[in-house]
Amino acid sequence: QGVRAAGGLYRADEQNLTLAFRQIDAVIADGATRHKEALFEALKFGPDVIYFLTDADQPVLTASDLGEIKRRNRGETTIHAIEFGLSAYVREDKWLTRLPQQNGGGTYTYVNVQEFMKRP
Repeated sequence: QGVRAAGGLYRADEQNLTLAFRQIDAVIADGATRHKEALFEALKFGPDVIYFLTDADQPVLTASDLGEIKRRNRGETTIHAIEFGLSAYVREDKWLTRLPQQNGGGTYTYVNVQEFMKRP
C-alpha cells in the first residue's frame, strides 16, 4: 500500500515507485487493448496532456470512436500518441495518427523496438 496524495493519486516517492514497478512487472500482456476506454479514463482526470503508448493492435478505433474521444475531450487535453512496433514504420494513414491531430494538435511517434534490442 502506497501513500496517496491529494486527488487520490499516488506521490512519486521511492516507495510508491518501487510498488508501481513491481505491479507493472507482474502484468502479462494478453489479448486486445481497450484503447477507447483507457483514453476515456485518462480524460476523466482533466489533464493538460496525455501520452498514449500502444502497439496500436486490435481493436482499431473507428472514425466514430475518434469522434467520441474528441467530444469527451472538449479541446481541453492534448493527446500525443507513441506507437511501439517490431519493424520499420510502413502504414501511412491510420487511426493512431489521426488521434493526436484531432485532440489538441498532439504528435504521433513510431518507435521500432528492435532498435533497442540491437544495442550492446
